[in-house]
Amino acid sequence: MEIGKGRFETADKGVADGFKNLVAIRIGRALGVEAKRGVDAVREIVAQGLLKLGVSGIAELRGKADDSRTTDLSTFGKGLGSGVPISAIVAPCHVMDFQEAFALITTTGNAVSTCVAHAVLDTIENEDLIANAQARGEQIKAGLRDLQERHALIGDVRGRGLAIGFELIRDRETKEPATSEAAKVVLRGYQLGVVFTYVGMFSNVPELTPPLTLSEAEADEAVQLIGQAISDVEQGKVSDEEVAAFAGW
Repeated sequence: MEIGKGRFETADKGVADGFKNLVAIRIGRALGVEAKRGVDAVREIVAQGLLKLGVSGIAELRGKADDSRTTDLSTFGKGLGSGVPISAIVAPCHVMDFQEAFALITTTGNAVSTCVAHAVLDTIENEDLIANAQARGEQIKAGLRDLQERHALIGDVRGRGLAIGFELIRDRETKEPATSEAAKVVLRGYQLGVVFTYVGMFSNVPELTPPLTLSEAEADEAVQLIGQAISDVEQGKVSDEEVAAFAGW
């Protein structure tokens, strides 16, 4: 269970199962029936990108969040077609076969989109991009944690594969979100040549989801530019006026 868009915090099995059961109980009460089992858990594989979670991303295609948490349904979006419209769902038979022709969509089974999706999956497999996502993700997180030791603004670094977030805070004791600073870091990063955005409940978690084909040199350069962006923000080189034009990100 991923908590919060872009925060990349993963709940353990007990929390995930407890949440499923709690939701089932609340729904049962609303309908006036007794909940017999937890609700189905749907894993949405869109925001972080297809298989960007690296080795653990293989579990997406097997209907599991990882080795300990079962996901009942997995949905796939635009990443599957690499720009060509297509989506897919992976689910057990008791979900997919409960009724014949229960989903009727005009473009279902489009031959061109299906061929593209096959080509995308073949490329990911043949070029070993899952392993690359795992390796480059560890490389980036290591680089960010090195920056964390030199910049008090970075409160936490987390993520799996090439789905990474680093939380910006103003005080490591109070954990006060550095919301305006995050916007400035994103803007300064863009000016320097590295593009990312910020997310999170307090808009203070810069989110990195680079392509599966990211090279070692590109990962190193990205971390270096992010470090420069943070330094520039800490030194007051990015004004509130500059960021104001981009309000509403």
